Amino acid sequence: MYDEDRDEWMAIEAGRRAPTWPSIVGKPEAAEYLTSQGRAVAAHLTSGMRAFLGDEWVAACMGFPDRLSVPVPTLARLSPVLSPYGPRAAFCELLRWWASVEFAKSKDVAGLGRLRAELRRDLKVGRLTHAMAQLRLGALAQSLGHQVQFESRVGSWPSDVLIETGAESLAVEIVTLFVEREFSDQSDAIDENMEFLRSLGSRYLVHWSGEVPGRLNRHEQSAWKELMRAAAELTASTHLPHTITDADRAPLIVTPGPEPVGTELVGPLLEADQGARAVAKIRVKAEQASAAPGAWIWVENHGLFQPFTPFERLPLAEKAMSFSGLVAQLLDDFPDLGGIVLSSASRRLPPLPDDRTEVRGRAWAYRRGLPTDRIRESILVRTRSNQPGLLHALCSAEGGFLDQALPALGFASRLDDLFQPDVAW
Repeated sequence: MYDEDRDEWMAIEAGRRAPTWPSIVGKPEAAEYLTSQGRAVAAHLTSGMRAFLGDEWVAACMGFPDRLSVPVPTLARLSPVLSPYGPRAAFCELLRWWASVEFAKSKDVAGLGRLRAELRRDLKVGRLTHAMAQLRLGALAQSLGHQVQFESRVGSWPSDVLIETGAESLAVEIVTLFVEREFSDQSDAIDENMEFLRSLGSRYLVHWSGEVPGRLNRHEQSAWKELMRAAAELTASTHLPHTITDADRAPLIVTPGPEPVGTELVGPLLEADQGARAVAKIRVKAEQASAAPGAWIWVENHGLFQPFTPFERLPLAEKAMSFSGLVAQLLDDFPDLGGIVLSSASRRLPPLPDDRTEVRGRAWAYRRGLPTDRIRESILVRTRSNQPGLLHALCSAEGGFLDQALPALGFASRLDDLFQPDVAW
């Protein structure tokens, strides 16, 4: 955090002022990670989001003025000033959101005012993620030359996104799936233990591979940390790798030197019947969407299939087959649907993997890198009588959206032109 931004957030934390969009984005003139072109875009981003949602929305999302709770903690992750993942990565996420809003505003998309009003009224993470998915899909469709409407009625059913290609209209219903509390607690514990090992790695100039534990009791956690600290110290002094074994998990190896690309540090597999929960939620949406023949269900996965579950560890092609099998009966029960898409984004240390598309039967699976440190995996399963068509194009195009969006919004820059070359994050 730069000094000018730090002073502002100290005042916010002290209750002397409320957070605003300039607080979230940061002062462009202080953003050393941005070029002059990047600072110009940041200024437009700030004014654009301020006009769309207002500073009062930011304050309310972050619990001001009473600060008894934070209704939308997700907002901090999107802030280049506050994000633990660095300013560049957070700026790209915020840029994707702003560009999606600007695309809709530039075409005066029907339903945008209703979406904005709901977003301002309903201060919940679920509402924000749902609206961001609507805007993202709308902007992707617009970037491909199609017309878009939000909350547009198709018969008796208001579709989340209606895409008009000229030859046809395609309705999309979005369902958002969140992590269960037990999974959330375990995942947080795994993340905390990984971060502890990485801090030891920085301190002792070592790196780790293998499996870290999940949630431990207080005494187990303390003993584990002490064991890891001793192993790191021993490896640093001997310059030899050491293996720590445990009857309850796979070995953990500490090796001298920096972490090479491809090193794998994982948590234990977390077992739960996420599939049944997902199908139950999708079925509710399928019943609603059946009023619009050919409608698609778009499933935004925000943690239901956690990184430490068996599904998430499958290769991309096997994920396609697994999800296709999971929803096969549902699609047979609703043959008038176009199909179902499961879409998940996750953080990945650069370099990002190459884009990849796998086809297995009636399932397509897409992996696309999202600058600078995220990948999106989308699995599309069509009904037996349908072809993916437009949804295939949306899933394929996502990785290059920002480079298309910037010139379309009046900026000559490509995404890389916004960042100083010596600032990786």
